[in-house]
Amino acid sequence: MSKRYLVNVEIDEGEWMHATAENPFTYHSSPLIFETRSEAEAHLSRYNNAHVVEQTVHTTKTKEG
Repeated sequence: MSKRYLVNVEIDEGEWMHATAENPFTYHSSPLIFETRSEAEAHLSRYNNAHVVEQTVHTTKTKEG
């Protein structure tokens, strides 16, 4: 299990979405994913109302052959 981080941005009052690399963005845009909390927090400073979201990634091992 590993962790990744996203930045949630309030784009309108009570309306949140993940920060993306696209400009302009849509709700279908892929979120920016950061490998460390410090990278996400550095990106966070670009917005007035945003916070870091921790995402836990579950990996499964498969048995081959």
